[in-house]
Amino acid sequence: MSNPRLAARLTIPIVGAACTTFFFLALSVVMPGCGGGSPEFDKAALYTPESLAAELAFRYQELNPDARVASKNLKFSKKLAEDVARTAKVEKKGAGAKKKQTGPRTIDDVLQDVNGKLSQIQGVSRADACKKMTETIAKNASLGEADRKALTDLVGRMANPE
Repeated sequence: MSNPRLAARLTIPIVGAACTTFFFLALSVVMPGCGGGSPEFDKAALYTPESLAAELAFRYQELNPDARVASKNLKFSKKLAEDVARTAKVEKKGAGAKKKQTGPRTIDDVLQDVNGKLSQIQGVSRADACKKMTETIAKNASLGEADRKALTDLVGRMANPE
């Protein structure tokens, strides 16, 4: 460029844009988030009888038809709540990232998972939570009559653990 005025006119916006870009990049490195640390909340607040019923119905429908039959000796236990609480403490301490797990393969696996979540619901007795789950499942239009009956029977078994 032979014209110094034209060169100055072009250089100033380019330098300004470069400085602005550098500033915002540096700002994003220094301040990655608005708050300090990760947000903390009570995981028990995630579960309600209605949400567990919807989850159970959804996961039941996703199973293969031959995996929808629960075993006769499937037992539900209140001890599972202690195991879930202990696992939550380990996760809170930062035990590291969990490995990705494959989803449950049978209704027994789904029921054990929902049973653990059922134990985490606070402020509602287990029997009342199961009653609400049964009512929600009975109203679920996406399930056939046989599936609704099967799920309400299984939830009834969860209401009285051993």
